[in-house]
Amino acid sequence: MRNLDDAARDVVEDEVETGMLLRERAEELKQAGDHRQAAVYDRAAAKADNRAGVFRGLLKK
Repeated sequence: MRNLDDAARDVVEDEVETGMLLRERAEELKQAGDHRQAAVYDRAAAKADNRAGVFRGLLKK
C-alpha cells in the first residue's frame, strides 16, 4: 500500500502546483483586462484544488 500512498502524494503535489500556476496566469490576464479568459483559468484552478482534495482524502484513510 505504500506505493499507492506515494503516488497519491505525488498527485496532490502536482495538483496544488497546477492550481497555483493557473491562478498566477488568471491574475496576469485580469491585470491585462481579459477577464473572460481569466475566469477560465480560475475555474481550472478550482478543479485542480478539488482533485488535490480527493487525493488528500484517500491519504487519510
